[in-house]
Amino acid sequence: MPLDDAVRERVVFFGGKATGVECPDCEFRSRDADLSPHNVRDVTCPDCGATILTASQMSDLRQSGKL
Repeated sequence: MPLDDAVRERVVFFGGKATGVECPDCEFRSRDADLSPHNVRDVTCPDCGATILTASQMSDLRQSGKL
C-alpha cells in the first residue's frame, strides 16, 4: 500500500522505517514522537499542538510495515 504525500512529508524515514516526524505548522522535528506500532491515537506536535499524523495515517504506516 503506497503512503500518501502528507505522510511522506511529515515522517522521517531511516532504513525504510519511520524514525521521527516533522510538524507541518512549525519547526518541530523529532525522533521522540510516539511512532510505536501500538499507538492508535493521533500524533501531535508538543510545541504547537498541531496534528502531525492522524490515527488513520498511523494505521497506513502500520499496514505498510513502516513502523
